[in-house]
Amino acid sequence: MLAEEAARLDPDDTRALFLQGAALNRDARPAEALDHLHRAETLGLPASFTAFETGWAHLQLHAYDAAIEAFETYEASHPGHAKTSELLGRAYLAKGDLERAETLLTQSIERDASLADTANLSLAQVHAARGERAAAQARLDEARRAAPPDSPLTDPLRGFTSQPAAVGSGLADDRRFRVALTLAAGYSSNVIALADEIALPSGISDQHSAFGSLVLDLAFDAVRTERNLVTLGYVFQGRMYESGLDEYDLLDQYFYVDWSHRLDDRFSTRLRLADEWTHIGGNEFRNQISARPALVTQVNEHLVAEVAYTYALNDYKFPTASALARDGDAHTVGLTLGFHVPGTRLSGRAGYSYTAHITDGSEFDRRDHAVFATLSHPLPMAFAISGSYLHTFSNYRNASTFGVTTDDREDDIDVVSITLSRWFDVPSLHRTRWFVTYEGIFNNSNVAVFDYDEHRVVSGITLNF
Repeated sequence: MLAEEAARLDPDDTRALFLQGAALNRDARPAEALDHLHRAETLGLPASFTAFETGWAHLQLHAYDAAIEAFETYEASHPGHAKTSELLGRAYLAKGDLERAETLLTQSIERDASLADTANLSLAQVHAARGERAAAQARLDEARRAAPPDSPLTDPLRGFTSQPAAVGSGLADDRRFRVALTLAAGYSSNVIALADEIALPSGISDQHSAFGSLVLDLAFDAVRTERNLVTLGYVFQGRMYESGLDEYDLLDQYFYVDWSHRLDDRFSTRLRLADEWTHIGGNEFRNQISARPALVTQVNEHLVAEVAYTYALNDYKFPTASALARDGDAHTVGLTLGFHVPGTRLSGRAGYSYTAHITDGSEFDRRDHAVFATLSHPLPMAFAISGSYLHTFSNYRNASTFGVTTDDREDDIDVVSITLSRWFDVPSLHRTRWFVTYEGIFNNSNVAVFDYDEHRVVSGITLNF
């Protein structure tokens, strides 16, 4: 479900989102790239780390002011990068600032002679805009001489145009296969069996416990083309509580296939197919099969909108009375907005979803309205802070068998979290992330046995291989 997906994102998702955004940039799909990059920033990836890719996406969308801001942010934190100078020069060229463009483009060649073909092509455009035809032709000749044999620049019939040349560079990390391992330890004030799902009264322990957790995330980009990106993924999650609460230990396996398809420069579609198997206390608990098609559009350089529908088929394996059967379907429609506040380093997501839970048992047949928001902002010394809020109003279709009233059950659920994180460069690893998170879950129900609070504090590290 849309809001629940946003609330349950694992810390290691940030690197996968960044790499997907980088790949989408290189597939000329900047709107989708921006959405992935902004989502990575929302989850704590420093804006200084994503700024190069963000600037590239803005440049492809002709949002030149935003591109300049992003490239200058990247230059400040990663000085001396030749490609930054070239792309920043192209942005100033598109803005008509010829002097600044010439300085940066020349600097890019001085920093890296291998950029002489594309940078000289842009410098030819600078001279052409000034009416300096001889100088423009000289730069064009230099570009052709420096270009590889298979480059279009070597074709003498191809002249330069008034538009900036196509953006291109290699992926900072273009591996198709990615591995992330998260190791963490924490404390829960009230251990709940699957607190973010449908809980039975027996699943609310009213006991506190320390716990340890492990998350293994595998992803493989099976298809990368100009219009399509197909990713196969597997996520394993394990959580173990103190002795005496073994029946609440969690083991979860999540298999998925993601397909993103670019329709044009502004619109794209996404589809996720997933199969999730969950064990609680060593026993098979639930199997959920889901499908989530979505339409994404780049509203402007600061705003991405996604409309999605999710279908989930739940098969609970835990034996229970027929009235308490949670098997059934869930249908969710939702709207999510990903945004970056202009002139700041603040980014976030916000959205609304409506879910119809149609269960075999009368106890849990309900309709949910949910709103959520997340915000993220980088801090000095590579730290970042992020926070999220999720509110769900659940309107059950029947009176609860656990209640003392004939009124239908109603729950107001608030989930609040705040995370402090920091990225590290570790030899032989592709960046490492430390994090500490507080999460509070507050379920206010008119049926007393379902009324509970839980406070969690967890700290850990994510290793990217």
